[in-house]
Amino acid sequence: MVSGSAPSPSPPSEPVVVDVISREPNGQLRVRIDGREATATSPQPMQPGGRYVVQVDRTPAGVVLRPLPDSPQLPTAVATAILRTDKPPPIGVSLPSLVKELTLFKPDAGPTVREDANSSGTLPHGRASVPGEATQRIAAEVREVAVKLLPPADQPPTADKLRQMVENGGTHFEAKLGRAADPTLPDRPAPPAPNTDLKAGLLSLARTVSDLASAFPAAAATLDGIERQQAVNVLNQQTGGMMVVQIPFPDGPHWRTLGLGIEPDRGGEPDASGRPTGFRVMMHVPLSSLGETWIDASAETNRLRAVLYVSDPAARDRVRAELPDLRGELQGSGFAEVLLDVRPAADLTASQRRKANAIREGVPEGGGLIDVRA
Repeated sequence: MVSGSAPSPSPPSEPVVVDVISREPNGQLRVRIDGREATATSPQPMQPGGRYVVQVDRTPAGVVLRPLPDSPQLPTAVATAILRTDKPPPIGVSLPSLVKELTLFKPDAGPTVREDANSSGTLPHGRASVPGEATQRIAAEVREVAVKLLPPADQPPTADKLRQMVENGGTHFEAKLGRAADPTLPDRPAPPAPNTDLKAGLLSLARTVSDLASAFPAAAATLDGIERQQAVNVLNQQTGGMMVVQIPFPDGPHWRTLGLGIEPDRGGEPDASGRPTGFRVMMHVPLSSLGETWIDASAETNRLRAVLYVSDPAARDRVRAELPDLRGELQGSGFAEVLLDVRPAADLTASQRRKANAIREGVPEGGGLIDVRA
């Protein structure tokens, strides 16, 4: 290297998740990259409390955060970056913790909340952040949504709870935004709000505090879990795999997470427009009484077939004894033909086991991300 010449900038890194903590008086951003705080600049607007997937350039002048180039691979790049972050707790842990955290929240608990933040989410220089009315209001709205998504502590999730979790649990937040902004729709829905969608509320809450993970750790963990689930579904969609949903449910004194994978049954009869009319479902259900349980099911019109895979022989016998009652309930709900069976978990085929493990571990069905942090 010629003496006196400036050092060459390092090559751009792979896309990474960056949390913006605050804006410094000199215009720089205080950010968190892979868990480490740093100062950086960005040519695009980035708001405190926001989370972004960007390219990180380490130049002689400092760290520069650049937007990812727009390309057909952009969704995959963003999803992969999210899955490389630390794995958050499952929804069966984070959502009950979120309700408890927001129930116990006291406005005067500490200097964590932005009281008079301007439209960009920053405080005037020199002002301490104190609890504000916006945070109190949004925290109450988020808690209301979260409570609606949780089944009662002594009941399994009902069909209505499953529907609410799919519709308002946050995984379809961006799709709702897209529909609300689509001028071609004659009856556009209203944009998702903190009191209607869990991710909308968590993002709004993040904009009122200097650091969501410090002020509301359960809220941060829940938001991370939603975004991880979205990332898994993006990558599954690229390969024609399952859509996966996590459902919280009570199991005695504990909260568990039911993993539900759904995909069209492409071997069945399509409808007049060529769309599949049947669906295949794979569920992972961790139960204290039965142990690790998997359910492989297919449903089409008024026909249901389901096989429960249970490891423990005694537990299989208990389940088998209850199948007639379960069959009667399913027939009473509209299924004319119901086929049920119980088998050892060792009977899962390689394909079934791959799907089941992906649902349980919260990773893409096809794998391939060898550097994803489990």
